Amino acid sequence: MINKFIFDLDGTLIPCEPHYQRRINTFWTLMDSEFKDDVPTVLLVADMVEKENGRLIDERGGFEEDIFALSLVNTYAALSKMASSAVSETRKDQLFWLGMSVWDPENYEHTLLPGVIEVLDMIKGNGDMLKIYTKGPKKHQRMKLEVNGLLEYFPHPFITRMKNASQLDTIVDGHDKDHTYKVGNSVRSDVNPATAAGIRAIYIPREEWLYEQGHNGIERKDRVVRLESIRDLQRTYPLLDTEWDSLTLARQEK
Repeated sequence: MINKFIFDLDGTLIPCEPHYQRRINTFWTLMDSEFKDDVPTVLLVADMVEKENGRLIDERGGFEEDIFALSLVNTYAALSKMASSAVSETRKDQLFWLGMSVWDPENYEHTLLPGVIEVLDMIKGNGDMLKIYTKGPKKHQRMKLEVNGLLEYFPHPFITRMKNASQLDTIVDGHDKDHTYKVGNSVRSDVNPATAAGIRAIYIPREEWLYEQGHNGIERKDRVVRLESIRDLQRTYPLLDTEWDSLTLARQEK
């Protein structure tokens, strides 16, 4: 039976969070220079940025190009209010473009996580199907695929503003659900939508954003295998069809 593997991109095939965290660190340095003793710690400021980022995602109904940039601008406005300081339009512009710089292509060139090409070549070489399902602005997600040579493996990427089970069912496209695997790093965006769609999930934990941590746990542990890294898929691949039940979280936690 041919298997279908549906991969996530950010946090699964390439790192993503470091680009945001570096800009949050720069943001805090700017805030520290402006507000001195009135600025909270870097951890508290990072928490404010992430919460505002999540609020904007919910407000907009998905991931859009300017949300991170606006989360920096809005957090600056909140810090200004806390410090009883006037908001500077020049500073707002500076922070907006700091946030937008997270999309610069040079951030993502040749940033594949270890083992990605070996895993994709193995799956492709065995005659299985490869798909990718990623959320974010289309032009930027496609750019990440292109600068990492991934369009060779995923020539028709499925890019969306928000992931859900209905979209996954479209990608499954009638394939046997016991031979369809969603590979991703997020319970909220990858694992639970996959099990809701009736397919299997291979979970490689890397949930760094507060937004991705906003869930009530894995809903169908009998449909989920957890791995430590993408490289572990090479070792686990031969067992997926014959030993699935023994590999699942449901079995491991008994």
